[in-house]
Amino acid sequence: YCIMGGGGLRAARHPAPGAILPGMDGESTPRRAPRQARGRARVERILAAAAELFGTVGYEATTTNAIAERARTSIGSVYQFFPNKQAILQALANRYLADLRPLIDVILADAGACDPLPDVVDRLIDTLAAFHATRPAFVHVFHRSLGSAELAASAEDLNAAIVERLRGVLMARDPGLAEGRADLVAAVSVEVVKAMLALAASAPGDGAFQAR
Repeated sequence: YCIMGGGGLRAARHPAPGAILPGMDGESTPRRAPRQARGRARVERILAAAAELFGTVGYEATTTNAIAERARTSIGSVYQFFPNKQAILQALANRYLADLRPLIDVILADAGACDPLPDVVDRLIDTLAAFHATRPAFVHVFHRSLGSAELAASAEDLNAAIVERLRGVLMARDPGLAEGRADLVAAVSVEVVKAMLALAASAPGDGAFQAR
């Protein structure tokens, strides 16, 4: 599962391997992993700065110079670890996927046959809303990262895993439910949750809409 405006995390189709997509220059992975604590701390500052900027001014308006300035480091240090802005985006997106997967696993693993389905969905929404609230760049990151075949595939796998787990919850509650029907209900339920959270994330105001 991943939330974002404009279609969610699941991609309709994957780009051809090695394709250079709009907004990408063909090199979108970090140059090297830092070995020393000082280097790791610098990378953390770069990623934190990028997340802040992506979340406030958006991906397109953010420059690597602005990221370096916000991270209190030199532009050379940024390029030491990341070849371009797309690589920073990809590092953030991979981190968000890794953070989100265990949260979803816990919710669906704890959903027993006796738990009312609305309660399970409520827990799912609450957890994902909290995830959004603490990561303002999340929507921007995944809106852009669909240009990466690797990230699109990871997002689609996660989305499919959530649908499959929810399908299992539905079948446990109603063993007579046809598999095709369970698949449809699970898939639609996940898409509805994604759309609701994307709408809440984009709604202006004082948070009253989000609280509903």
